[in-house]
Amino acid sequence: MAGHTQRQWEGKFFRCGMRCFYCFAPLTLAEATKEHMQPLSRGGADTIGNIVPACRPCNDRKGDMTDEEFRKTFSQAFALLTKVAASGEIISLSQRDEPCLDHLRKESESISWAWRNPA
Repeated sequence: MAGHTQRQWEGKFFRCGMRCFYCFAPLTLAEATKEHMQPLSRGGADTIGNIVPACRPCNDRKGDMTDEEFRKTFSQAFALLTKVAASGEIISLSQRDEPCLDHLRKESESISWAWRNPA
């Protein structure tokens, strides 16, 4: 039995702006996955306070990492996504200062492995 109701889940989805909690991609309620910020496998609860909407790719990449571990692992990618999402405008790659894959590999082998091998 879930530690939350469908109504709580829908409310959380709408409070999160109908977007992925991690990459800010727009989602429909049908597309959104229930992502446990503290994974159940690591002692997290199935309560609404531990659940956020996520797109399938972010949910798969996060796996059994905690929210904090996932954000640290993908820090530069999240910084880029946050900058672009917050601006609300389309900007060129040079304006974004988008990190190249080689730079991500240098920062952490786990980053490049995770991007090339989503769960």
